[in-house]
Amino acid sequence: MTRKPRFDDPAAREALREKLAGLGEHSLRKSYYPALQARLAELERFRALLDQGSEAIFLLDLPTGTLIDVSESACQQLGVPRERLLGRPLAELLGPDSAQPLAAALHVEDAPGRRTVAGRLHRADGSDFPVEMTVRAVTLGESRHAVVVARDTTERDRLMARLALTDRLASLGTLAAGVAHEVNNPLAFVVGNLDYLRAGVEQLRALVTGGDPAAADLRGVLAEMDSALSDAAEGADRVRRIVRDLKVFSRPEEDLRVPLDVRRVVDGALRLAATEIRHRARLVRRYEEVPRVLANEGRLSQVFTNLLVNAAQAITEGDAGNNEITVSTWTEGRRAVIEVRDTGGGIPADVLPRVFDPFFTTKPVGVGSGLGLSVCHGIVEQLGGDIEVTSVPGAGTAFRVRLPATDRPLQAPAPKASPASLPPARILVIDDDPLAGTSLARILSPPHHVVTTTRARDALAWLRRGDAFDVILCNLMMPDMGGMDLYAALQADVPEQARRVVFVTAGGFTPRARQFLRDSGAPWVEKPIPMSSLYAAIAAAAGRPPGR
Repeated sequence: MTRKPRFDDPAAREALREKLAGLGEHSLRKSYYPALQARLAELERFRALLDQGSEAIFLLDLPTGTLIDVSESACQQLGVPRERLLGRPLAELLGPDSAQPLAAALHVEDAPGRRTVAGRLHRADGSDFPVEMTVRAVTLGESRHAVVVARDTTERDRLMARLALTDRLASLGTLAAGVAHEVNNPLAFVVGNLDYLRAGVEQLRALVTGGDPAAADLRGVLAEMDSALSDAAEGADRVRRIVRDLKVFSRPEEDLRVPLDVRRVVDGALRLAATEIRHRARLVRRYEEVPRVLANEGRLSQVFTNLLVNAAQAITEGDAGNNEITVSTWTEGRRAVIEVRDTGGGIPADVLPRVFDPFFTTKPVGVGSGLGLSVCHGIVEQLGGDIEVTSVPGAGTAFRVRLPATDRPLQAPAPKASPASLPPARILVIDDDPLAGTSLARILSPPHHVVTTTRARDALAWLRRGDAFDVILCNLMMPDMGGMDLYAALQADVPEQARRVVFVTAGGFTPRARQFLRDSGAPWVEKPIPMSSLYAAIAAAAGRPPGR
């Protein structure tokens, strides 16, 4: 049996050229030499095209599935020379879960055309990598073959995983805003009732006089009650601050920039990162005076929270006594400087230039997304600042943020008011949570006359019928009819009562609610409402002239 020459072999092609050249003026040369030369040139162009591609390409004999030819890229990716691949079944190079799908795809008689299957290819060093294999039947002469094009999907799979994580983080932000809203609702009446009880205890202490033992004992009990209520109020206020910081962090898409004291923003980030820090390091604050910066509070909180969590995760858990995370602020010229320094393991010199690259992380799977520092870098640059990192392996890392100063003043605090400064008013409270309405009624009456309802539609019917109130405290987001729809109806039908509305919100976390609060111009206070803010809002609404 005569062995057919292999024209994919450069040596075989060269040997053919020499034979053709030796034919002289023979009629074969005259008839076939130009055509054979053109065919050889075509084969060389095909081979060059085949070998320069990034995909691994395999030509299989059917039905045996053995390799007849492979591309140079396949040899490089597998780490195996061509001569060691030819004649082997492709199934030997696949992972155990990949051979069966490929075998099914090779039954082209049953499923003609192109088919795509996923699998894994083994390298010569024992490692493997994911591939997407496209299988198609071809006929060469009278023989049936299959072309398998395998594309390495390692980077694609990694990117898809990162994008999925990013999507989960975005969903988590939305969820956090919703959770903050739901926490603030019950927290509002908890705080309100605590304030009411503390005021009642003060009144009782003022009434208990005399030097007899019973009065002394009662004064002691009232003092303990007041102390317990103060502790409970402090705990509730701590929850309020955490929820506020959580809401700020969950709104990074907003870019409303206001003058900020960065130390206050850092303190909010520290509360969010407290759980990560507590078991790993002591926290040290070194705050010097810094200028105001013009920034979005949510985005800036995201920067500092990421830096603090990153610092904490650089330190092994369980050795908090021997490690520190130091947060410092100072001024450099016209810039505020914020530094987060840890005593963790540091960053290797060859890795340091890449720490701000998107999706780059040295943390184990499930610990870091590879997005945090990249996001920090982008936010700081958008604010006109810069962020730099220095690290000594084994001795810790420092991230330093510099932000340009602004001359715009901080927002003025709301004017304070007290119950004594408010004349008696007729107040309508609209809140779908009956406990919230009851709490406000308990606090405000007397001296005010308070009417409560859980349905905005009922309130609208009363107001259209002619009932009038000095102040309308209305929850922003409610089922059936919300505060925004009620406000629109009042502006159309009873505009003088629309001017008495003060919105009470546990956090307008939907885009529509946030847009409404920005554009409507209606006053609003956020749950849980500090009493001074509540009294100030009532005084402003009750004293507003009807024509305004």
